[in-house]
Amino acid sequence: MALLIVPLVLLLVVSLLLDYRFALDQANDAYDHELADAAAAIAARIRVRDTGIEVTLPEDVIRILRGSGDELFYRVIAPDGETLAGVPDLKPSAHGDTLRIGDDTLDARPVRTAVLRTPTSAGVVTVVVAETTHKRRLVADRILFAVMWPNLTFMLVALVLVIAAVSIGLRPLRVLSSEIEARSARDLGLLPVDGVPAETLPLVTAINRLLGRLRAASESQQKFLADAAHQLRTPLAALQTQLELAYEEAPPAQQGRIRQLLAAAHRIGHLAHQLLALARAAPEAAAGHDHHQVDLPELAGEAVSDALDRALERGIDLGLEAAPARILGSTWLLREVMSNLIDNALTHAPTGARVTVRTGVEDGRPFLEVEDDGPGIAEEDRERVFDRFYRCPQTRGPGSGLGLAIVREIAQLHDAEACVHPPRAGGRGVCVRVKFPASGAP
Repeated sequence: MALLIVPLVLLLVVSLLLDYRFALDQANDAYDHELADAAAAIAARIRVRDTGIEVTLPEDVIRILRGSGDELFYRVIAPDGETLAGVPDLKPSAHGDTLRIGDDTLDARPVRTAVLRTPTSAGVVTVVVAETTHKRRLVADRILFAVMWPNLTFMLVALVLVIAAVSIGLRPLRVLSSEIEARSARDLGLLPVDGVPAETLPLVTAINRLLGRLRAASESQQKFLADAAHQLRTPLAALQTQLELAYEEAPPAQQGRIRQLLAAAHRIGHLAHQLLALARAAPEAAAGHDHHQVDLPELAGEAVSDALDRALERGIDLGLEAAPARILGSTWLLREVMSNLIDNALTHAPTGARVTVRTGVEDGRPFLEVEDDGPGIAEEDRERVFDRFYRCPQTRGPGSGLGLAIVREIAQLHDAEACVHPPRAGGRGVCVRVKFPASGAP
């Protein structure tokens, strides 16, 4: 807005200066005629005698000179430069014009002077008449004020109209900005072009082309990840199957080594799965996931059922406390959250521990959490455990340090918060909770 106001203000100042100069010129033109007439009246009283040049000013001429409203001074100069009458301090101009009117100073005061050169038989006699500029300034000020208010009113009206026009013209851009601002990072749908003004249509069209390219790139990345997952899982599954068969057929002396190979193959498969999940949860790949209503208790029940065999194998009591909770999200990604939280708890909880999966709504916000009574996480590590590949110093056993990093990445895609808390009942252990927005929709 300042870019509009500053030029208009400068234009107003320049306009006022020009108006003032014009008003002063008009005032000077009017009073210069009177000044020239005064010089001519004095020149008419010049007489050449045998004894020399004489100047006699009758009383009526003096009254006329003094009644102009300003102080008036004159000087009559003989051809040889001698002052015949008047104020000796008045200096004639060096110009040779018969009549010259201009600005000068007398006793440090501005004056308007008229210089009239009159030929006589004795030579050229110069008449100089000077007048202070009070009445000229007064007339100029009156003219200036007369034209200033219309100019000022015009400028103010123009400023209001320009601001209103710009505001109306930019309204579609503000609407477009609000619509883009309200979108989530995964929404790469095209902007509507219906009703878009012709002035902003090229901008909307360019943005839609960019969104189209971004969506195509995201879909291409999702396709690559899906293909990579298939290409990795197939040989790993075959390797695990072959190792399991070899373990059953191998003599007891070799089974220990094959068991180690089988465990390593399981870890490689698990790590590959987590790396792919982390890549698919990245913001640049998020547009490829469709979001819809997801029932958290149902999703938690499926995850608990999938993990029961492993929990029984490790002697861990895996339970579910499911209260109603629904959110808008990606089923596949939320299943990864559940799977990683439960896997993390089963990996680090000791034999005989309790692991509880909960869903519900607290303070109007849907949540899911996994709590265990294992060794817990030190307070200084509760934020760092969400970093990629970070493992607590006291952690023992298998793990890649990616599980909770994946949880946070997916939580952020749903505008949710992933955080670590002490167990609800206190004591040992840890509770990892994901809290979703109060509206249930990211």
